[in-house]
Amino acid sequence: MTASAPRPPTATTNTTDSPPTNLLLSWTPVNNNNTIKIMNTIHSGSPSDPCPHHILNKASSVIAPQLQKIINSSFKSATFPECWKHAEINTLLKKPKADPNDLKNFWPISLLSFPAKVIEKTINRQLTHFLEENRTLDPSQSGFRRNHSSKTALIAATDDIRTTLDSGETAALILLDL
Repeated sequence: MTASAPRPPTATTNTTDSPPTNLLLSWTPVNNNNTIKIMNTIHSGSPSDPCPHHILNKASSVIAPQLQKIINSSFKSATFPECWKHAEINTLLKKPKADPNDLKNFWPISLLSFPAKVIEKTINRQLTHFLEENRTLDPSQSGFRRNHSSKTALIAATDDIRTTLDSGETAALILLDL
């Protein structure tokens, strides 16, 4: 029995009756230009970063080739560098007048290191591209998508209700978490 190489993803449409057949079998290696572009989109860093993010951005042409090697190695080995798994956790009070003694009134904020943000954004871009290209996302999915927001979802819901009412039917809306 011989081992076969993984097949590249095929562009198939997803139906509700069958599971998707298009699979993300591998990550695309990043090049120097992609790494520099992603580095220049990051405008913050962790307080524990040894160097401020704005200096890393200015030196991106020097740093990017080494960071690119680490990212591609991470993709190839399917591992995330251990030293980048550290995040500083800060808290933010949800409402200005909330009781600061009650932990339920705080949002935890994870501050990742600059290199961890670069690899995270690289993965996010490739995964998003794959999902959009293969039309895997539900068309009504609004969260975490470019050109979609909670406003987009509200406009769509309002339009659906008005269309239903205009056709003489009854409309009901149940909101669990919008």
